[in-house]
Amino acid sequence: MKKIAMMTVILLAISFEVSAEKSGESKVRKVALTFDDGPSPIYTPKVLDILKKNDVKVTFFVLGKCVKLFPDVLRRTYAEGHLIGNHTYHHKRMTTISPKEMEMEIRDAEKKIKEVICDGNPNCDFEPPKFMRPPYGAKNAKVKETVKSMGYKLVVWNTSSDDGYIINHKLGFYKIVETIFGAKRRYEEIVLMHDSGGNRTYDVQALPYVIKEYKKRDYQFVTVDEFYK
Repeated sequence: MKKIAMMTVILLAISFEVSAEKSGESKVRKVALTFDDGPSPIYTPKVLDILKKNDVKVTFFVLGKCVKLFPDVLRRTYAEGHLIGNHTYHHKRMTTISPKEMEMEIRDAEKKIKEVICDGNPNCDFEPPKFMRPPYGAKNAKVKETVKSMGYKLVVWNTSSDDGYIINHKLGFYKIVETIFGAKRRYEEIVLMHDSGGNRTYDVQALPYVIKEYKKRDYQFVTVDEFYK
């Protein structure tokens, strides 16, 4: 009961901000929820269930090594209409490796994604979308140049859940919601969350509240390719 009461207080405070910032505004708002480091056999299906229930499409930046281990989860993700982005194969910090190794990390992940989605079908015309998120969001001129030369759009975020810093907080999913909606709002937001890479229970618990609050604020949910149109 204490947890429910605390979340109610947080959401009431957030709702007050919503009414204040809506007045006199007509510009279209859009939000791209993004999930990194998957797929996971534990958390990704739970995230997918919530997204399906709420009729929301998002972008999953997947790791080649996880795609190899959990191909059925990726196939479900794709089948349910979510965008699949490239998060490299091994999750190496790209600012610390050579352009040649960067290219290998991206190409190997791309190859594995296509292999899994096509599932041995020689007539498959699927091509992995050209959106790439560098691990840790680490980028410099060398990373940007390499990614661009490969025909990819480098995608980071402008709103973070800070989920990686509150893994052991007993009220973790409250903190995720509070962190996202405590930030200054933008008309176009790319939100960082995770569905793998550790215990992502709090991300799963927070997601319904995150969706609810963005809907209250009249945001349109988009995938990253739609975000950049």
